[in-house]
Amino acid sequence: MLDPSSIIEASTSIKHTKLVPFARNLDDDFIATRLDEHQGQVFYASSEGDIEGEELASCLAVFLEHYRDKLLRSRLEFVEDCGMVEKEGKPSKK
Repeated sequence: MLDPSSIIEASTSIKHTKLVPFARNLDDDFIATRLDEHQGQVFYASSEGDIEGEELASCLAVFLEHYRDKLLRSRLEFVEDCGMVEKEGKPSKK
C-alpha cells in the first residue's frame, strides 16, 4: 500500500488522469482504481499509467473485501522489504 504522500506523487506522475494508484506490486507496477463516478474498477497500471491486463475487481470496496478475506484465511504473509505477499500452496483448513 502507498502512503498518502506517495499516492499524490504517483497520481501526478502518471499520464492516465482517471486512475488513482493506491499500492504497488513486486514488479513495481501500480494497483490503481479508476476515478469515475460510475466505474471504480481496480487494475494493474504501469508507472506511466497504462492499464495492464484484466480488471482485478469491479470496485475498490470489492478489492479490499477480497484482500481482507485473504488476510482472515491466513493466505497472506508479511515479507521484509516486500510487504504482504500471497502464500503458495493450498489454504489451511481452520
